Amino acid sequence: MSIGAVVRRIRAYGGQFLLLGVLTLVITLLISGVPRITNRLTEQGLREHMAQQLPARRDITYTIGSDAGSSVPSNASAGQNRLDVLQEAMPDHVRPAVSERWYVADGPVGRLTGPDLKRNNLLVELGLRAMPAVPEAATIVDGRWP
Repeated sequence: MSIGAVVRRIRAYGGQFLLLGVLTLVITLLISGVPRITNRLTEQGLREHMAQQLPARRDITYTIGSDAGSSVPSNASAGQNRLDVLQEAMPDHVRPAVSERWYVADGPVGRLTGPDLKRNNLLVELGLRAMPAVPEAATIVDGRWP
């Protein structure tokens, strides 16, 4: 087939070749664009869904039971050191997910004593809980921090 025959055929069927080129371009854009759009919309939907969940369902929580021989950390630096050890012990794929490092230290419940309590025959039990860094990370809407 000569070049002249090819040129005549392209002139005769030019509209169909143009339509084929446009369809090829549209299909190429769909193949490259749809996964990106789908990924973006899926991520946006997942983030919105997770934002609506309760913190207990969306957060990773490590709980350590107190052993008979271990004691509750007495200050914030001891709790911070314990968090460092825990984070190093986490699996490699979990470690980057930890962005907030809060801890709660519950002290044993004890009974208060004092002259006013004995006089009025009151039995008052007191338990202490420490949660460092919460006032800096949270917004209180009413009242004041204790």
